[in-house]
Amino acid sequence: MPIYCERLRIAYFPVPKVGSSTMRSVLYTINNGLDLDRVDAHRGADKTRPEIRARFHKVAKADRAQRHPDYETLAIVRDPLARFVSGFRNKILDGQLERLENGPVVRDSTLPSRPDIDAFLENFDQYMARSGMLKRHFRPMSFYLGRNLRWFDHVYRLEQFATLEAFLDARIGAKIAFPHKKKKDDRAEITLTPAQQARVREIYRADYALLESPTRSSGKTSGTGARWRKPVRAARQAR
Repeated sequence: MPIYCERLRIAYFPVPKVGSSTMRSVLYTINNGLDLDRVDAHRGADKTRPEIRARFHKVAKADRAQRHPDYETLAIVRDPLARFVSGFRNKILDGQLERLENGPVVRDSTLPSRPDIDAFLENFDQYMARSGMLKRHFRPMSFYLGRNLRWFDHVYRLEQFATLEAFLDARIGAKIAFPHKKKKDDRAEITLTPAQQARVREIYRADYALLESPTRSSGKTSGTGARWRKPVRAARQAR
């Protein structure tokens, strides 16, 4: 579901492990008139302040399957291999799954709570079926965005985030201190073997098709009420 930023007149469609935490922080800062030089990486995810979440996460309900006439749509996509590695590092290697001691994966299960990449890929469907946390972060991008990028007014690749930064800076008329710039990752790099890469590509074949789908021109948007195919339905059709 989209996040509406009133000041930018943008409806952003977040996808886990595709810069969504950074974007939530930035849009929260912009929407609430806070200091752009001090963007808090945790803003926009404060569960203790529902009144702020309600304002920030203005979710379309009755018309969520149709373009909002007053907002331009924005999506960010990422190389599926890089997205998988990021999710595996964050949710498996860093122990997030293991810490869910009472979760369905750990309790009454033969599945290891901190598998290596081969074990995780071999049992990928079982992990997805037993853990809502993993399902949320490892679902295909097409589950969240649909099967065609042409519906979106603005599409950016996470690998070229500087282009998105420039777009948002120009849109707001000020320089934004993006929180990702402050992070430093000293962990060892994860390199997938050819067999592992092939398995990831098989899992995310719908995403590779999505990345090959046409997008709108980078110039002025049409402003027409183009319809959006509901992501969940589109993802099911891709299976």
